[in-house]
Amino acid sequence: MKIKLVDIHTHLIPDVDDGSFSIEESIAMVETMINDGITDVIATPHVQSMATTKSVAEQRTGFLYLKDAIAKSGLDINLYLGFEVRYVPHLRPDYEELTLNNSKYILMEFSNSTDHDLVNVFFNLRGLGLTPVIAHIERYSYMTLEYAEQLKKLGAIIQVNANSIIKPRSKHIKKLVNAMLKNEVIDIIASDMHNLRQRPNNLKKAYMHLKNKVSKEYLDELFYSNGKKIIENK
Repeated sequence: MKIKLVDIHTHLIPDVDDGSFSIEESIAMVETMINDGITDVIATPHVQSMATTKSVAEQRTGFLYLKDAIAKSGLDINLYLGFEVRYVPHLRPDYEELTLNNSKYILMEFSNSTDHDLVNVFFNLRGLGLTPVIAHIERYSYMTLEYAEQLKKLGAIIQVNANSIIKPRSKHIKKLVNAMLKNEVIDIIASDMHNLRQRPNNLKKAYMHLKNKVSKEYLDELFYSNGKKIIENK
């Protein structure tokens, strides 16, 4: 049976951040995704990040350009727009305009080393009617299994990168990811794809890595159904 995957965290839009640098590279990236069985993908350019190079308005224009190029290339994939919003304590962007596919879900990135009290940030976002999806939670040095469980109980969606499943970059990440998988704390695994070289799409590899290590139901939630819920705003 052919694998069907959903990817909610990618940097496909050309020349708006540290992701794709050209429309040709973006098209090639999409082709690899289709070959791996990805049917739905959200492009999530960086906002309020050191990696951001273009305004949100320019990112929206770039998305339309990419979507048109994909259609003209005859590539069969569903493409949606979202954003990866870096939390900066002194900035107050219009969060409602930065959600995933105009849904109630917002992909939030936090400092790798400084805990900005995610619980308080979460409550503020909930007050706006939003549900935070915590981007690559395993990267945060202050994160623990108990902290992740607390955030999940408060309604946050926990996202982990595919590379952290296949080849964790540190012992901390490996230990945390294994603990979160064992306790089924992770909600979604996404690629966080930036290019075809250093940060390619490894979603299918992560799927195959976990295929015989977690239940079939949980595997589907991690790689497909929970992502579809976000796209469909359920």
